[in-house]
Amino acid sequence: MWRTAVRPALLYGAEIIVYNKSWIKELEIIQNKLGRWILGASNTTPSVGVRGELGWAKMEGMITRKKLTFTNRLQQMEETQLAKKIFEEMTQGSFKSTWYEDIKRIQVNCMIHGECREHGQKV
Repeated sequence: MWRTAVRPALLYGAEIIVYNKSWIKELEIIQNKLGRWILGASNTTPSVGVRGELGWAKMEGMITRKKLTFTNRLQQMEETQLAKKIFEEMTQGSFKSTWYEDIKRIQVNCMIHGECREHGQKV
């Protein structure tokens, strides 16, 4: 139920939303509470153990994966596509976008570390 209904609803539009740290923390808390409930674990059970037992990734990692996948789709689009034209304008600095700044930060972090350590995702 979590993977097929709740999580997709929580992450709908994550590709284009610029989350602040408190939102991501709230999503992590919701996921961890539900995981503990599913497992019948106490509140003192480490979150990493709960996620590992259920095969769940951190919400931040899933958000990052969605953003990088979407960015890749934009880069692969034909030049005539409106979304591609807008993306190109952002990359050339024609206008400021907090979304594009977020994407650049994620990409730099991934290039420096060879993986998205901050987000728990390999690239």
